Amino acid sequence: MTTTRYVTALLATLLAAAPVLAADTTAPTPSAATTPDKPKADDQPVPQGKVWVTRHKVRIDGQVIAYTATAGTLLMKNDKDEPVALFGFTAYTRDGADPVTRPVMFAYNGGPGSASAWLHMGILGPRRTAIEDLQVNSKGPFRTVDNEYSILDRTDLVMIDPVGTGLSRVVG
Repeated sequence: MTTTRYVTALLATLLAAAPVLAADTTAPTPSAATTPDKPKADDQPVPQGKVWVTRHKVRIDGQVIAYTATAGTLLMKNDKDEPVALFGFTAYTRDGADPVTRPVMFAYNGGPGSASAWLHMGILGPRRTAIEDLQVNSKGPFRTVDNEYSILDRTDLVMIDPVGTGLSRVVG
């Protein structure tokens, strides 16, 4: 199954990044007299990763490409099995392609100083935002159109949102 292949590859990538996310960044704790009553971390529900799957078609280079879009979050935990982040991703896989031989491109989407939408909805994804070139202060709502420049005809795509952008967020 193609989705399983990408989720497995994404998990392997995230496991490699786990030591960075698990680093102790605890700030000094204020005294009990100055700290308002807050629920303990143990009292809060553990967030769960979720996945949504839809099917679509796009025209690229005159050819209609059927594809599956899988978007979701994966719960990352530290070495103490404590949740630290929900890591967001969106994967686009060409339907009917051989998952053993089909290339996969992983792209980190957004980051400090840049919204997660531009790489995804600007050039790589199968849909793009139609905006007027070089217009300063473009205002939405924007319309979306098939992205005839997407590389989905040649490789599957996995867009990874670094924690703090897109679908990703700190939870620990």
